[in-house]
Amino acid sequence: MITLSMLNHMHGHLKLQTGSDESLYYFKEGRRIGMKIGNDFRVTVADMVLATNYLRLNLADSALLYAQEGELYGKHGVISKYLANIYSVMGDIYWKKGLDTMALTYYHKALSYAIPEANYTVVGGVYESLSHYYLAKRNADSSLQYAIKNYTVLKSVGAVITFSSRDLNLGKVYQNLSAAYTLKGNIDSTNKYLQLAITTKDSLTANKLNRLAAFQRLTLDEQIRLQEEEKRVETENKRRLYILFASIFVAFYNHTPYIS
Repeated sequence: MITLSMLNHMHGHLKLQTGSDESLYYFKEGRRIGMKIGNDFRVTVADMVLATNYLRLNLADSALLYAQEGELYGKHGVISKYLANIYSVMGDIYWKKGLDTMALTYYHKALSYAIPEANYTVVGGVYESLSHYYLAKRNADSSLQYAIKNYTVLKSVGAVITFSSRDLNLGKVYQNLSAAYTLKGNIDSTNKYLQLAITTKDSLTANKLNRLAAFQRLTLDEQIRLQEEEKRVETENKRRLYILFASIFVAFYNHTPYIS
């Protein structure tokens, strides 16, 4: 059942990457199975992704419901790594709803979980969100500070692509640096990082398409493997059932008195 929940989760990501809203169905199915078997981890991860995708669809209230549920299951299962993801998306939700103070609270809460867990995807994502936050507030220094922190994180782990929350890559970091320098009135740095953003994003687009193709192959291979495993188990169960019936028949026959 855990494998089935994971497979639905993978299907959800595949549909998401191809732009299909069917992804929500598969994430919900993975969540349903996780709840059925009492697996806090599967529910937390599903809630995290559902919250992110409902926010992407501009359904902040629905996103918040899944995020809050994910927080409950994450705490119950002591799933600290993914609680960081939950708090990050809650920060995005509150920012979307115009609740700035709540957004900052959850961004920093996400960092307090992500940094000890070395969850650099969340660390980088929160730094990016904070850079955007302060850019919107016209606070050039703080926006630049978090853009630089994001650059440092991504350079340390490489260009990170995450299905669960957002695309994090150096192209976006360069774009944020360019925007911050624009706000500071530094034209030379603005142009430098804008050019880097364009060049890097072009390269990342090609790489992402290659990864998507590889992911599709992986998903198909997993489907085939799971189907073969189910057939093997079904055949084995039939064999055992036949042996059981045969044993019962033999035992019954041997203990039935002969009547002449």
